[in-house]
Amino acid sequence: MNKKLEKRAQIISEARQWVDKADAEKRSMSAEEQTNFDKAMDDADVLQKEAEQEDRLATAERSLGESTGRKIPDFESEDANKEKQEKEYNRSFDKWIRRGSSVLDKEETRALETQTGSEGGFSVGTEFETQLNKYIGLNNVMRNLMRIISTKSDRAIPVVTSQATVGQTAEEAASPIKLAATGAVPPAGDPALGQVTIGSFKYSRIVLVSEELLHDSFINVSEWVGEELGEAVANIEEDMTVNGTNINQPQGCLQFPVGVTVTSPAVTLDNLIDLEYSVPRLARKNGKFLLGDEMARELRKAKDGESRYLWEVSVKIGEPSRLLGYPVYVSDQMPDLQCGKRVAAFGWFERGFYFAQRIPRSVTRLSERYIDQGQIGFRIVTRFDSKIVNNRAVRTIKVDCGSS
Repeated sequence: MNKKLEKRAQIISEARQWVDKADAEKRSMSAEEQTNFDKAMDDADVLQKEAEQEDRLATAERSLGESTGRKIPDFESEDANKEKQEKEYNRSFDKWIRRGSSVLDKEETRALETQTGSEGGFSVGTEFETQLNKYIGLNNVMRNLMRIISTKSDRAIPVVTSQATVGQTAEEAASPIKLAATGAVPPAGDPALGQVTIGSFKYSRIVLVSEELLHDSFINVSEWVGEELGEAVANIEEDMTVNGTNINQPQGCLQFPVGVTVTSPAVTLDNLIDLEYSVPRLARKNGKFLLGDEMARELRKAKDGESRYLWEVSVKIGEPSRLLGYPVYVSDQMPDLQCGKRVAAFGWFERGFYFAQRIPRSVTRLSERYIDQGQIGFRIVTRFDSKIVNNRAVRTIKVDCGSS
């Protein structure tokens, strides 16, 4: 029963995020968001009903057992045992982070060895994973744009890339009203669906932490190390999801088609308006800008006829600034304003750009490698991939100084 209620709570939380996101962007939910919202609430109702049924059945069986002397199994023992194991793992993992394997007793070592990472070290505990994801989210701008898929499997994920098309049926084509229309009638039939495969590329990073800090009992070491590793993972994620070539590495969002070409690095607001209208209407409705620091700096200086800045700076923590009415995100990994570079992107990223992360990640403690420097190394291994699944959803601006 607890599992069903936890799943219901998660579904309702995700539904709330769709509503809050639309409210924050001062718009109605898109058709896709509304469909997902309705399905989520239907699923939540079903789970609530199933949980209530299980609760009634358990109560009845306990009553029957008390009256007949029959032993009734504890229906929550599996959940309680899982929770206990998780707490033991988190506690052992935190001790291992701080002091290493040599101070672990047999029970603690056994708890960690149940989740040994494929690259050595240990899979991170749930509490540490929470810290990691917190700092990855804070430092990787692209996570605000992409559709994120999390999986524990290393299997490739096939994703359909094309949209269904609508054709006329024979009955419609034979209608007198239809025959009066001019132009070719598109044939009806099933669309040919394209497909891309989202795999996983392995990346690792090492951060160093002083022995003194690890031994200081007043410092939350897991949070400290989680912050350092989270920032390291965020940097490589953002770099690859922006600039990845799709050749032995993820595909970056700058590989979306060019929508606007400019002949000098001086990109203007007029160019951004052209970029806005280079994507379909539905993509504009859900559109977001992605810029680099240099372009953002220049565009923030733009003013209207009454010397008011056109860049709307966000006054709420966690909400993006806006430009031309759209959310705007600034990435350190976007190219500067240089000839030959794609320097901006706009569109419905969540519809056209997918990111798959493999969880949990694994961490190795390098106790001896940096000991002469008074440091302990922590190596994290992460696997992810990103792919363009709908190249109509987003367009880019390219600076082509050789154009006439």
